[in-house]
Amino acid sequence: LEKKEAIYKSSKLEPLGAPMKRGHELPPELVSGQAAFGKGTPHNYLGLATKTLLAPVEPPEALSEDVREQYKKSHASYAPGEQRRRDYQWNSTNGELDPSVFRFGKPGDATEHNAIYYALHPKEDPYVPAEPKIIAKALEDFKEMSVEELGKPRPVGHGDHATPMPEQ
Repeated sequence: LEKKEAIYKSSKLEPLGAPMKRGHELPPELVSGQAAFGKGTPHNYLGLATKTLLAPVEPPEALSEDVREQYKKSHASYAPGEQRRRDYQWNSTNGELDPSVFRFGKPGDATEHNAIYYALHPKEDPYVPAEPKIIAKALEDFKEMSVEELGKPRPVGHGDHATPMPEQ
């Protein structure tokens, strides 16, 4: 079989289990690792000014407070864990609200215990609904036929008797 396959050009260029041999060879500088591949970008290239505007080299901590506030507004770049303050003027029927103290919604249960345990084991959390149980269709059909709904005629399995028969 190998003799028969040897006559084909594709089996010579692309033997089984090996990549196709295209005849390319790398320069000796790249093979030895003395030179890097590609061309370097000159530092006076046109895009460098734009790059430093969009992604400054100096960290935001080194900037003044005014520049940092402007940077937050333009880039939405907040420090880790920093609350976003939009400087809204909050008013209610009781007067001004302080957003650092006021919270929307219903107050949570302060007596909740084992919150991290329940987050890691949600099946044991009493407030998480149980997963739906899969039961046989025959059982569902039996329940539908045997359970009577209050104020409705009982189904006996001979069609729909909820609507009255037309008079003849």
